[in-house]
Order: sequence, then C-alpha cells, then structure tokens
Amino acid sequence: MTLHQLSPEHFSRVQPLFSEQAKHHLFCGGVLAGKYTGQVIVDDLARPQSAMVFKAGMWCYLGGNPNNIAFNQALGEALSAKQFVGEDAWALLFNVPSDEWRKVLNTLIPNRRPIATPRYLYLANVNHFNPPPPIPDGFSLHFIDESLAAKVQGDLPESVREVLDLRATSQNQDEAAFGYVLLHDHACVSWAMVDCIVGTHGEVGLETEATYRRRGLGMVVSAETMRYGLAHGLTDIHWDVVSYNIPSVQMAEKHGLQLHFEYDQNLIIFNQMSYLANLAWDHLDKSEFEAVIDVCESLLALKNGQKYGYFLSGAAWAGLGQKEKALQQLNQSLDHGWDSLTEMEICTPLQVLHGTPEWEALISRVMSNMAAN
Repeated sequence: MTLHQLSPEHFSRVQPLFSEQAKHHLFCGGVLAGKYTGQVIVDDLARPQSAMVFKAGMWCYLGGNPNNIAFNQALGEALSAKQFVGEDAWALLFNVPSDEWRKVLNTLIPNRRPIATPRYLYLANVNHFNPPPPIPDGFSLHFIDESLAAKVQGDLPESVREVLDLRATSQNQDEAAFGYVLLHDHACVSWAMVDCIVGTHGEVGLETEATYRRRGLGMVVSAETMRYGLAHGLTDIHWDVVSYNIPSVQMAEKHGLQLHFEYDQNLIIFNQMSYLANLAWDHLDKSEFEAVIDVCESLLALKNGQKYGYFLSGAAWAGLGQKEKALQQLNQSLDHGWDSLTEMEICTPLQVLHGTPEWEALISRVMSNMAAN
C-alpha cells in the first residue's frame, strides 16, 4: 500500500476517526483544527479509513479501522525508516483509542515493544474547581506579561519566556498562552502556564524550583492560572499526569478536579541502547526484577551500555533481596561513570540499602563522579 499525506484543507476528512481522541488529547485536536503544525497520514485521500495524526515533535495518534492490515504494515515500514517523522526523531509517543489498536502498536515496529506509562487526565471547570489558597508570606504572585522581566533578577525560566513569546505573536493573547509566577527575593520559584489551547479547552503545566517544593507554592500558582483561564473563555482545563506522580495526583484532587480519563501513553524508542535502558526502567517500576536482569544482559553487551546496565541490574538484585549482588553491580556501574545521585536516591528497590555503610560509600562515589563530570 502507498501511504498518503492529507493537505491541511482536507484534515476534516479524518476528524470522525479521531472524535474521541481529540477530546482527551489537545495536540491531536489542535493539529486537526489547524492550530498546531502536524501531518495526517492516511490509507486513502478521498475516503480515509485508517490514519495517523503526527504533531511535529514526537506525538502520534492512531485512529480509524485497526484491522487495515495493508495500512498497518505500510505505516510500520515507513516509521522504521523514519519517514514522516524525520531522521532526528529519537522516539515516538503513541496514543491509541482501543485494545485493537494497542495490538497493532505492539507489532508496528519490529523489535521495539512499546513502553506503556499509565496516565490520569483530570478536568477543572466551573463545577470542579476549588478557590485558590492564600499566597504564603514572603512571596508575591505575578501574571506572566511583558512587565515581569523588570521584577526578576537574572533570566526568566525558559517555559515562562515561551509564554511571553506566544502572547507577543498573537492577536488574542489569552488564546495563545497565559500563566502566573510566584517570586521570592526577585526570583521565579514556582510557575504555571496554559500554553496548549484548542477552542475552549486548555492544558496546565506546573514547575517549582527544587529547593522550594513542599511549601504549597504549586497549589497557589496553578490554582491562580486555572482560575484565570476559566474566567477568560475556557470551559475545561486539563491536568494530565503520570499515575505514579503521587504529589501531582494529590494536588489535582486538592484542587477539586474531576478524574475524567485514564489511558496509557506508549513510548517507542529508535536507539537500541536507549530502548533497552527505558525497557529495564519500565520493568523496575513494575517490580519485575527478573525481567530487568534479562534486559540488562542485552544492555551490557552494547558499547557504552555498562553504566545503565550495571545500575539497573543492581537495583533489580536489591529488589530480589540479594544485597551483596546489588552492591557488586552498583559499584561496577560507578566504575563506568554512573553520576546520577537523584536517580539513585529515589530508586525504590535501593531503599533497603539506605543508612548502611555500604550505601554511604556508594553515595560518596557518585558525588565524586559528579564532580569529575
């Protein structure tokens, strides 16, 4: 089969195939509405039965008939060759509307099992949104506009600058992006923005500097941002979060948001080493420790795969209760340059080692590697 690329003026031909996905995924709806740059790949230009929406970057949405074998095969071959997505693409994020499409995705690209991450979509609207909490003492709240730079010492955060750029190039600024920041000592310490807007729906994003977390700042700045959006034309604001990001899930519920939709986001990675490392991490997150060790055997066989291979296998051995084996693997990872203190400290299976002299020695070695790099 020859795949075809629809011209933007004909995107309406596939809108019925993506009616549900467009409600949940604003990038999908935004491409079809012509707001965001993207492509629509179809089996037939006049009467498409199966299609993929691709937003420039890495976001892919499959829709229509999942039993179109010729389309599925042609699409898999095209994506394996990085057709449509570009040579620089390192990975693709797929969203699928059904179990049938999930089966297609599992075999779409040979030797690349999709890595599924469960996500929750909460909604803020006039019926499901609590009033913003008070601003903590010592902090000041500011709308993201052109006057902000004069109030901040140093550079603005990149995502804040992007909001300013989107507003500066739009005739209707609130339809492009908006948000708030909290300042402390003339520095941006927490900020939230809605910079993905399609029709009357927007999606909120939130960031807080590491040293200012667990102070309720994110609650304040995200609430003010959603309050502004609901008062300026939006009917629904999406809060989309990875299911195991417990602080963000709890924040959404404190805001009074409604859990609207649960789905899996599927990552397909082209590079072999990155694929194996992420696959091992996925098994580790699910406490599938023996599967981690199996994947790490392949990872260790690759050039430059030892750093992650030994670390992940060490974490898996710790999860299996084999502390000596875990320490041996972790030290070999350090021998090969492991230098991520954060990943080491938050890795749940390694918590059995916390507080031991061996753990303190590992931490010291990690910090030495960090200093060396």
